[in-house]
Amino acid sequence: MTLVYATYAFGVLTTLTLAGRVSDQVGRRPVLLVALGTLMGATVVFMLADSVG
Repeated sequence: MTLVYATYAFGVLTTLTLAGRVSDQVGRRPVLLVALGTLMGATVVFMLADSVG
């Protein structure tokens, strides 16, 4: 379980770094909408997961 959380935290930090650059080029609103959609999708995947594997 710790590995799952560590992977998730590393992914968030990497995404924040990349999204900052993209939002400077594309704009804040489109990047925010994509981020919220991805967050909703990840939440559904976490809810449907039967186990860590």
